[in-house]
Amino acid sequence: MDLTLKNISLLIAIVLTGLSAGLFYAWSVSVIPGTKKVIDSSYLEVMQQINREIMNPQFFLVFIGSMVLLAFSAVLHYGSGVSFWLLLWCSFLLPLSASQVDAHEKNKTPCQIDVIFEDDQAGVATYFVLRLQHKNQSRRVIEAVSVLVRDSTDKIIRNSDAICGDGNEGIDAGDTGQCEKVLQIITGKMSNKVGYDTWVKMIEDQRQQIGIASRCEVLGVRYKK
Repeated sequence: MDLTLKNISLLIAIVLTGLSAGLFYAWSVSVIPGTKKVIDSSYLEVMQQINREIMNPQFFLVFIGSMVLLAFSAVLHYGSGVSFWLLLWCSFLLPLSASQVDAHEKNKTPCQIDVIFEDDQAGVATYFVLRLQHKNQSRRVIEAVSVLVRDSTDKIIRNSDAICGDGNEGIDAGDTGQCEKVLQIITGKMSNKVGYDTWVKMIEDQRQQIGIASRCEVLGVRYKK
């Protein structure tokens, strides 16, 4: 094989594409099955750390470099018949495949409903708070998300919105942040009125109805003005 620009760019494109394919394959057969076997809180922590660590020069060199060189090689092979069309197809297929993987995972966001007890003016108030992590892949600040809350069998429990970011500041472009919404409140006044036994029963009833949340499907977002 002659060491021409056409052949060298093709060779490097093949190597980088192979590395990218290997990353996706290893991810699908090891990371994803592994994360399915841990509790939601651990899943969130692991995925947050992976999302942070993968943003490094080595990853961008392989992933972005493969797409650029595939497109460049396609241009150099213009008029070469099958080679040109194959390279052109691959240059579109790689980013499309990555976006489909991301879209698939986006619908499987773990979430949970925490029960929080706080003192109010009349006594002890009980809050049922929906919490989930969301990654902002847009170029604008996300203020809130709209979600379908599902249980472990994928049955829809309810729909809700959730306000995002620390202090409701939203999630900046490219960042991952927490979104939450108070779904139900049992005030201290109500707790005192119904009595301890009824109050405990009300909490257990709510836990059975909405506390079984396992995953949230993000349907849409609201951007900060």
